[in-house]
Amino acid sequence: GPRGAKELFDFLQRLEPKLDNCRALCKASRQLKKLIDHHIERLQAVLHCTVDVSHPVPYAEKLVFLRELWSIVYHLAEWSWKGYVVALGPKVETDWHNKRFVLPSDFDAFKFLTYVRTYVAFAQQKASGVEEQMQQRDESEVWMIDAHNKDWAKSIDIPDLPQPSPDEEEGLEPAERR
Repeated sequence: GPRGAKELFDFLQRLEPKLDNCRALCKASRQLKKLIDHHIERLQAVLHCTVDVSHPVPYAEKLVFLRELWSIVYHLAEWSWKGYVVALGPKVETDWHNKRFVLPSDFDAFKFLTYVRTYVAFAQQKASGVEEQMQQRDESEVWMIDAHNKDWAKSIDIPDLPQPSPDEEEGLEPAERR
């Protein structure tokens, strides 16, 4: 009857702002997803491999992480992707044959970025033969998300870079050389 219709109308009016909020959140979420996909495409284009970031963290956090990761990768475009993935350290699962690396669901993205940046700084200094500078290095050069991570980068055992095979250096498969 009329009373039921009025109650329904009142209920819908109370619900409308919440629905608008949901629509706005959905739209923002879709835009973030597009940005994330864009960053993944750029990373894959430079690294020539599949990047899987399906771990369950909020889109906003994932985007910050991917932006930072892109800024690192962008400066390392001349590295072989294997060298880069080794720089990612123990926090990634790698499938060399299919050129794929997967970030696990339980990792701390910002500690991971600190690890990569520390590795990169170390590898670049080692490559240029300026190992003495590592002892004198200013700690502020290592990017940190907060003070809690300060000691984390110092305690990392950084592996040596893999030496690319002659085939990799020239970018040719053995079959293509003939």
